[in-house]
Amino acid sequence: MSFSDEDVAHLRIPLKDIASATNNFAEENLLKRGEKADVYKGLLLQSEVEIDVVIRKYRCSTLTFDFYAEINRISHVTHSNPVSLIGFCDEEDEQMLVMEHVVNGSLDKYLSDPTLKWSQKLLICRDAANCLDSCREYNYIKCFSPKSFKILLNKNMRARVLFYIDSSSDPKNAFGMILLEVLYGRKATIEDVNQFQAKMAKNRYEKEELSIFSGIDYTSFNTESLYIFSQVASDCLKGGLDFDSKELDRAHAIQWKHENPVSIFSVSIDIQPTFSLRRLSFCSIIVFLLCF
Repeated sequence: MSFSDEDVAHLRIPLKDIASATNNFAEENLLKRGEKADVYKGLLLQSEVEIDVVIRKYRCSTLTFDFYAEINRISHVTHSNPVSLIGFCDEEDEQMLVMEHVVNGSLDKYLSDPTLKWSQKLLICRDAANCLDSCREYNYIKCFSPKSFKILLNKNMRARVLFYIDSSSDPKNAFGMILLEVLYGRKATIEDVNQFQAKMAKNRYEKEELSIFSGIDYTSFNTESLYIFSQVASDCLKGGLDFDSKELDRAHAIQWKHENPVSIFSVSIDIQPTFSLRRLSFCSIIVFLLCF
């Protein structure tokens, strides 16, 4: 048993348990059939508790990475935003990852959703950026390729980052593309990237010009928040690793205040008199008697 294998041994799940969780990999539990792996949903029984999980069942002939080493790396990402790794299976020439099931699916489905406010989208991007920063801090970022992660949304519409384990290059450029797609409210093309970067390079930033590219009405967006977000997206698209994820915090804070203005008329001020009328009357009587 190799060092990496020993290090993740506590995460091993028997094949029979996974087969039971998916009803023996029944067709009705198949979520996606891919080139490298099939994805199933299931209910896994652990410690007498059923856990809603997703199983990535790899085709061993397509694996081009050290399975145990990559599991070891993913399991050591301690930030709160990655999709949790429940365990893995490597029996009978089967290699599978068992992950938590993030109920609202991929951010892709919500790019043009009018019910998501700009502040909510900023919060989603900020959570994902913090997760990638955590990977960078612990040197895990080298393990993931531009196509090796995706942003999912939990039941509270907060970001959970799903990492795939199949390559070894920098995901920051891919994150820049995600930010651009959030900004445009649709899937972005290389032409979109070129137009956007050309505009940002000229330091010209008008909502009307941005609307021409994206088709979105930005009148409800705070201009400063929108510019900060766009600058972060531009930095990521350049492939740099030195962007400040705290800028997304700032963009979110500005937009949240913009969407939730505090009015002096909305603040309830409860001023309590020092004395009640009854006490005031009693004091008046005492003063009257003392004067005579």
